[in-house]
Amino acid sequence: SSGINAEWPLRPGKNKCQSCLECPNCTNILQVRSAQVPMVRREAGKVKGFGQFKKVYYLQCSFCFWTTRDVNQPDKAASNGPWIEPQVEDTWMIGIINYYRHLIQKRKKYRLRLCVDTTA
Repeated sequence: SSGINAEWPLRPGKNKCQSCLECPNCTNILQVRSAQVPMVRREAGKVKGFGQFKKVYYLQCSFCFWTTRDVNQPDKAASNGPWIEPQVEDTWMIGIINYYRHLIQKRKKYRLRLCVDTTA
């Protein structure tokens, strides 16, 4: 689908339940869809064919038909549970906090150096 910004993350809708997510393309509510995918049967590290099917879940917009598969987000094994991985946001925030800690330490060292220079 052209015109879809894959960088735009899924986010909970405003004034809606916390488990509802907005479509990054048209901002409508995403719905849970299921699909049957074959399980690969392996023997001694080699693919020997397909075994049983398993049910997987993904999100789809019923208006523009955008899916989480469009941006290569892996399917989920259960229909309930978190669709957004909070670790990504936490990692980003931890990076910012560490950067500011570094700046604070750098500023403390600079002030200490000024204090030592003026007293000597």
